Amino acid sequence: MKKITRSGFRFKGLSLGLDVHKKFIEYCVLDASGEELMAGRIGSRKDELVALLARLKTRGAVQACLEACGCFIWIFDQLVEVLGREVVHVAQPNRIHVIANSMEKNDANDAWWLAYLLYERRLPESFVAEGPLRELRIASRELRSYTDERGDLLRRFKSHLAQAGLSVAKSWHASKIGRQKARKVIAVVEGERGRALNALRKQIAKLSRQMKYWRERVCE
Repeated sequence: MKKITRSGFRFKGLSLGLDVHKKFIEYCVLDASGEELMAGRIGSRKDELVALLARLKTRGAVQACLEACGCFIWIFDQLVEVLGREVVHVAQPNRIHVIANSMEKNDANDAWWLAYLLYERRLPESFVAEGPLRELRIASRELRSYTDERGDLLRRFKSHLAQAGLSVAKSWHASKIGRQKARKVIAVVEGERGRALNALRKQIAKLSRQMKYWRERVCE
């Protein structure tokens, strides 16, 4: 069995582990010797988190960690604001096997393991985008989302035309002339299919405008 390499350096302060959920945050605090000092639960609210951090800071230096999840960014930002970036760490959940494979998995245990791994300097860390890079990621994801949505609508539009025995140019939505030609083609389609084609055309135009906006944001 492989031996564990223990680090000689220990953080001279408290190690805070946060198990984050949408409605609450389970926390565990270890002292400088690795013993559990306190544990509990607070609401997922800025004021409660700030109050907890203020209480801990009266005891000295604090380092903190939490897992990357769907609602961790605002908590990460608050920790950085209060404690400083150098002592805030984010763990990769899929690499913390002791939590994922635990036979006694619960929120309190998860918070303890996060604090303990941080204390032992064995926390598998995840990269967190900040500043302009975070802004770029947000804009890129919005662009990708609208692009995928428009792609689905274009396939539906093409399918409706095929069922009516009609067709338009592949990139009809990309130019004013192409859009005019598409309107003339679908004008002859009657009934529910005609109404569906007109609704799809309008939605595609709206999504195209959204894509243009987010593409400009990405470039900037």
